Amino acid sequence: MPKAPRLQQVRPARRLAVGAGIGLLLTGVLTLLRASPAFHGIELRLVDVRTKTYVGARGPDPRIVLAVVQQPDLEALKQAGAYDWPWPLDVTAPAFAWMKEAGAAAVVVDVFQFDRGRLAEEIDATGSNAATLEKADEDAKSVVDLAKAYVGLNVTLAIETLNGADPMGPNAKALRMPVFERLLAQVSPIDVTTQYERAHVHLPVVRLLEKAVCVGFANQDVDDDGILRRAVPIGRWGRRPVPSLALSGAIAAHLPVDGSGDRVRVGDAETRIAADGSFLVAFRGGEDTYPKVRPSDMVFAGTELEGWIAAGRKGPIPSVRTATPEAVRGKIVIWGVNPPGFKDVVSVPISEKFPGPEFQATILDNLLHGDGRVPVGRGTDLAVLALISMVCGLLSSLRLPRGVGLGSVTAVAAGFVFLAYRLFAGGASIDLFTPVVGAFATWAGVTGYRLLTEGKRNKWLEGTFSQYLSPAVIEALKADPTMLQLGGQMREISVLFSDVKGFTSISEKLTPDELVRLLNDYLTRQSEPVLLEDGVIDKFIGDALMAFFGDPVPVPDHALRACRAAVRSIAAVEESVPLAKSLGIDGLSNRIGIASGPATMGNMGSAKRFSYTAMGDTVNLASRLEGANKAFGSRIMLGPGTYAQAKEHLVAKPLARLQVVGKTEPVEVFELVGLRGEAPDDLVRHAEAFTRAHAAVRADDLEAAEAALSEAERLRPKDGPCAWLRVLIAELRAGRHPRPWSGILVLDSK
Repeated sequence: MPKAPRLQQVRPARRLAVGAGIGLLLTGVLTLLRASPAFHGIELRLVDVRTKTYVGARGPDPRIVLAVVQQPDLEALKQAGAYDWPWPLDVTAPAFAWMKEAGAAAVVVDVFQFDRGRLAEEIDATGSNAATLEKADEDAKSVVDLAKAYVGLNVTLAIETLNGADPMGPNAKALRMPVFERLLAQVSPIDVTTQYERAHVHLPVVRLLEKAVCVGFANQDVDDDGILRRAVPIGRWGRRPVPSLALSGAIAAHLPVDGSGDRVRVGDAETRIAADGSFLVAFRGGEDTYPKVRPSDMVFAGTELEGWIAAGRKGPIPSVRTATPEAVRGKIVIWGVNPPGFKDVVSVPISEKFPGPEFQATILDNLLHGDGRVPVGRGTDLAVLALISMVCGLLSSLRLPRGVGLGSVTAVAAGFVFLAYRLFAGGASIDLFTPVVGAFATWAGVTGYRLLTEGKRNKWLEGTFSQYLSPAVIEALKADPTMLQLGGQMREISVLFSDVKGFTSISEKLTPDELVRLLNDYLTRQSEPVLLEDGVIDKFIGDALMAFFGDPVPVPDHALRACRAAVRSIAAVEESVPLAKSLGIDGLSNRIGIASGPATMGNMGSAKRFSYTAMGDTVNLASRLEGANKAFGSRIMLGPGTYAQAKEHLVAKPLARLQVVGKTEPVEVFELVGLRGEAPDDLVRHAEAFTRAHAAVRADDLEAAEAALSEAERLRPKDGPCAWLRVLIAELRAGRHPRPWSGILVLDSK
């Protein structure tokens, strides 16, 4: 036989400490895993999910307009002037001239112009023709025409910042760098914290650079998975701060721009940036979110404008289809190219092929409103992970009903996810996957620990006592197994004794197998009402059953529970009657005694063999009351303590002041016939009539007693206590008992 486990209560403080410790341990493990590519990738994907959730939470800024060269522009200009792509630089000059006259606030040129116009630049640097004179002259004219169109228009040009080899040759550097440094000097110092530092810059050709009012780096760093989620508004070239292309658009539009520490301010908007100098981009929508003006329409409108100027004609600024002055007046125009074969697309959280110019527009939009999102620091993520893991560890350590512990942890995880989304909407991005894993991993860890430590004990308890105790009582023993140690304690309980009427004669009529079959059926049915009321089946003694209520789980209504179990056990006997009749037994019934009061509770016996039981006068009285039913013909007899505690819920009849064997003081006893709210009206009136008859006998008014008793007999024929009372009345009339009746009945046998 397997040895019973050591029954030792785990103190709540220790359980909580273990839960918190497991939470902290898993915090350390998950912190290491967080640095792995797998966890990092999942966290990035969950950032994308939140980004998609809040796409379009605010509409696009109406001050931003896109002018992106696409296939329809190529076809339109090819038909007009037989231009093939890439166009000569001066083809777009009329468009810039038209935007100047239309009143554009600034033009952000999201096109790298590193080489076109370089031949003319070489002549400027060396004083000699670096190629054929004819080609150099064409190149010079083209770039000069475009540069002229920049004059008076707030144009900012795209540059590239990079490490590694210097992309510009000595001649280009000699011409471009002085202009670049002059442009940087014109920008107000923006001293923010950033890790975006580059050793080299790649600049546009000098003749265009000279006509720009600002420059900004267009290249942004992608994450490890190749997705562009972040924007860096300020980088560094050496020790010099350099604006991004989007921020340079705000500078070119003469908006107030400054910043320090972890803040960049554009006008009244303030954008927070992370320690690396970046923020997560908040998208206003998918492609085509911002209004567009076709570059070809602006070229045609600009060409018409040049013709008007040459002819001395005056009038409103020409409009061609999408190119209307109202479309660009006071706006920041993002100029880009995105035709087939020259696609400028990037992979972002909401699209694998998002137009590059539209991404620059989105960054500028974020800066204009200060609503880019910032990942919290690693320290904050670690603190949140530790807090959630510890809270879930503590919850998992509590003795909660089955399923409630996991439900509580799930609620914590769900609440955290909701909070993470609200924080994201407010501009802060926090780790989502790792804390949720921490919550459930901690629950699993604590549950596993408890299975290893407490599980063996609990399984033993369930296997040993599940046939005698209700599930609620077993759970109480799991919570405090010290109740099963040897020894005892005084408790207020109710004790119930029940046995079969005439069992000796029944057993004589049956074979051993038949007797066992009948007893097993009877006792099984008798056990159910006890367990339903969270009672404890103390023992079976042949046909007898002993149970108690109010321990080891203290309940204030233990007397009422015992009475409910007794009433239902009487009804349960009827379920065993068909089997009894099939075995040749008629009139199967039982009798019950219930007493309430103090009793010594605990495990009684030796260290190797013991049982959890009740001892004391209350137990003895309940046993005597069960036997005393024979004297009255009653089925359920209650002691005074039980009746006093539960009488408001009972339909009961007074019997006598009973002096049982072994007691010198008589006790008031009652017959329980039903429960209020459940008993039929006839049974209630019967009990009331019997009570009147009993009171009349005590008052020595035998005529009134007989009248009330007749009514009680009519309402419940063949009632045992009625027959007993009628005999008592007859004996009083015959003088065999002194009058008036004292109400005392002395039993001389158990």
